[in-house]
Amino acid sequence: MLTQKFDLGRTVQTLAAVEALKRSGQEAGFFIDMHAQGDWGDLLPEDQAKNERALLEGRRLVSLFSTLAGDALLVITEADRSITAIVTPYEY
Repeated sequence: MLTQKFDLGRTVQTLAAVEALKRSGQEAGFFIDMHAQGDWGDLLPEDQAKNERALLEGRRLVSLFSTLAGDALLVITEADRSITAIVTPYEY
């Protein structure tokens, strides 16, 4: 079992994200777990580096993942670690 690198706070998902997850047959927890372990998904290397700095500096964290159906999902944890949301990129 991998270690969670930061607190997630309350986890929520938008309706569009729920629909994308249904299309793929995947669970939100799969993406949230990867995000919490510091797997930033499909982010560019410079954006992954920003997340690593944000871990140390207490700033917002963003991951980008693709579902098995090809939909993109963002997992975003706010700087105060009070909430983590799964959203689609067009909602961001």
